[in-house]
Amino acid sequence: MALAAVKGDRTLAQLSEQFGVHPNQITDWKDQLVEFAAEVFERATSGKASAPAVDIKALHAKIGELTLWFARRILAWRLSIILDADFCIDALEDFGPSMLCPALCALPDDVSGGL
Repeated sequence: MALAAVKGDRTLAQLSEQFGVHPNQITDWKDQLVEFAAEVFERATSGKASAPAVDIKALHAKIGELTLWFARRILAWRLSIILDADFCIDALEDFGPSMLCPALCALPDDVSGGL
């Protein structure tokens, strides 16, 4: 948006309508871009790290953990759609309370079916 304002091929009113932002905000962002753009390039060429160091292994581990969590939730959701309630309740009872989610165990009897 600020780049479009600097480019100058559209009026502030047109940009405001296109992006749904007040013209004064576009002007402020344009001014900030013009004022600080040089600093961005100075930092990039000075060799200073612009971002803090990141532990890639920890990030990959977290991504894997979240992917597994999400996959389990999707599988449970898909099973709940195709399986009848009695089958699901019997399967959960076979696992026993130690395998159940604590949030599920905390449900009142009338909601959780006596699990």
